Amino acid sequence: MKWLTVIIPFLNEGDEVGNTLESIKAFSNDDVEIILINDASTDQYDYASVAARFGAVYLENTERLGVAASRDLGVELSRTPFFLLLDAHMRFYHTGWVDEIIRELKYDSKLLLCCQTKALHLKDGKLIEDAKRPVSYGAYIGLDKSLDAEWIWDKNEFPNVPEDGIPCVLGAAYASSKEYWQYLKGLDGLISYGSDEVYISLKVWLEGGRCKLLEDIEVGHIYRKEFPYQVETIHTTYNKLLIAETLLPLELKKQLFRKLKSSWKEIYGDAYALFYKNAGSMERLKQYYQQIFTKDFDFVLQLNRNKDQIRLSSEEKEKRLRQIARHIALHSCSTADIGLFYGRMGHLLFLYHYAKYAGDVVSEELAGYLLDDLCKNLNTSLPVNMESGYCGIAWGIAYLMRHGFVEGDPDEVLEDLDKKIMERDPKRISDWTFDRGLAGILFYVSTRLMFAEENNRKSYFDPEYLTGLADKVREVLSLPDFTKQDDADILLEYSAYILRNQLVLHPIGLSDFICVRIPAEEELERMPSGLLNGSAGMGLNMLFFCK
Repeated sequence: MKWLTVIIPFLNEGDEVGNTLESIKAFSNDDVEIILINDASTDQYDYASVAARFGAVYLENTERLGVAASRDLGVELSRTPFFLLLDAHMRFYHTGWVDEIIRELKYDSKLLLCCQTKALHLKDGKLIEDAKRPVSYGAYIGLDKSLDAEWIWDKNEFPNVPEDGIPCVLGAAYASSKEYWQYLKGLDGLISYGSDEVYISLKVWLEGGRCKLLEDIEVGHIYRKEFPYQVETIHTTYNKLLIAETLLPLELKKQLFRKLKSSWKEIYGDAYALFYKNAGSMERLKQYYQQIFTKDFDFVLQLNRNKDQIRLSSEEKEKRLRQIARHIALHSCSTADIGLFYGRMGHLLFLYHYAKYAGDVVSEELAGYLLDDLCKNLNTSLPVNMESGYCGIAWGIAYLMRHGFVEGDPDEVLEDLDKKIMERDPKRISDWTFDRGLAGILFYVSTRLMFAEENNRKSYFDPEYLTGLADKVREVLSLPDFTKQDDADILLEYSAYILRNQLVLHPIGLSDFICVRIPAEEELERMPSGLLNGSAGMGLNMLFFCK
């Protein structure tokens, strides 16, 4: 009986498929089955004859499925209890690797194994080993970055990882149990290419399994300067959105969405539109994972956190928050900007939260004074927008009331501001953005309407204004390049409510406005004081996320 199947999906690999199979056969004593999955190659190479020569099962996809779906297909077709996933440009060097993989998986069926990587390069038709590359110890996931897997060069840098584990597999040689892989739903949901290792590694740890490096099984991997096929950045971005949606806690998910949006401005709208279209299937995956996972996500955060990442002690946190409170107190009374993102409304949100956290009566009194002054001196020349205008100020006041920082009926307090907003004809708006244009106005109006609906209140926005806003939203959504517009994701989300009264899947909250970085102490005095990329935002980040 054979226990292990080697699964190799490939696309336009040419001679390397045969070279990889020859290497497998040379060091495996013919004790493995092999499945080759040709993912709709276009290079006219005779891969079927290569498979026949080495006794491999051969399957040719008539349409490109992508590496993730092809890997899952190979696992489904395998007839052995265990499998090894490989790329089609790999090399083996020692016998005994089959027995070691089988022994590990027989002992613990909830393992995802990763082989040691030897980096190879093709130069003038010859394979050259990268002698400068140090030994790696698996990989970790940049959960506070862009959800990429990065090599670990010094395992002492990750003190929270168990001695017999690694945070994430990497290197394109991964082994597991067929039953366990399918229990985790493998790579279900990923499209085309990208993030396979991150997705499956997170699921293994969250379910209660373990990722492990087989340091003694070295597999050569040819690293190429370019792919022999097209890789769509839209798809790689989409895959990260899927992982964030199905596996990450809310605020970490939002943080990743913001990073992807700022890093991939030109394609983020297209990726998000595809993500939004597939929201139903993602919800089903998420519900399934919630049923089978046994670990809290904080456990995974600790695994992937190196010892140099900023961790504030409670004393240091309180010290910096006091500095920020003083910094904002100095700026609030003198700033001319009363808006949400860069002005006094943002200052108020920090001061109220800080006063509650620290029991600071002075900050609470200052916040109350500043709010009274702001409301008394609202002028008629403000823009309507979220950044510095009526929508942002009104949203900030509503937030303070909903969270019990100030008393009052939002409908009564915000009536005059809502009327100011309705003075701007939506049909004349030419800016689609959240900060200064249509997306921000749509967000605020939708938020007010949802509040009215939830509390059986009458909306102050009249039917004529709402009809005009809905017509403008339809116009923007019908543009042929709509997904290329800034903040297309927000327009998609909130248009569903304003046009069809559908639930907003990813509602925007205060944490979406604040900077997620923790400042160094010496930075504070030089920083602007606002909510967005300023000390108020930094302070709220520390209050919300620095536990």
